[in-house]
Amino acid sequence: MKTNRPILLLVLTALFMGVTGFSPTQGNVDYFKVRSMGDRILLEWKSLDEEGLIGYSLERRKENETGFDAIRNFEPLGSGSLYQFIDLGLYKTAAGNVDYRLKVVTRSGTTYLEGSGNYTTTSVRKTWGSIKAMFK
Repeated sequence: MKTNRPILLLVLTALFMGVTGFSPTQGNVDYFKVRSMGDRILLEWKSLDEEGLIGYSLERRKENETGFDAIRNFEPLGSGSLYQFIDLGLYKTAAGNVDYRLKVVTRSGTTYLEGSGNYTTTSVRKTWGSIKAMFK
């Protein structure tokens, strides 16, 4: 019977190191980052080999939601390409954690999770009404 010792060791090492923002599985992505830019979130990744690739799918899950929602699809630009996406869909979101994941879709139809990250939003809401209220 085969043992899964190498996988268990890798998982325990990742937990010990606190790895949350990057977990490549198939070698298609060099890195995947989730960065706060004030009221926005920048998602960035760099591809390695895009041979046989159909595209990428970014997904988001807000706090207290059970599943991920697709927020944007990307067609391959070529091996070694840099991809960036600014998520503006959180400005009305109350404080809480937001999880992201990147999927890689190949010609064989297989989808691989490449990485995930967390960001805590603020409760600042940018609406015209709140801006007007500041000047009353």
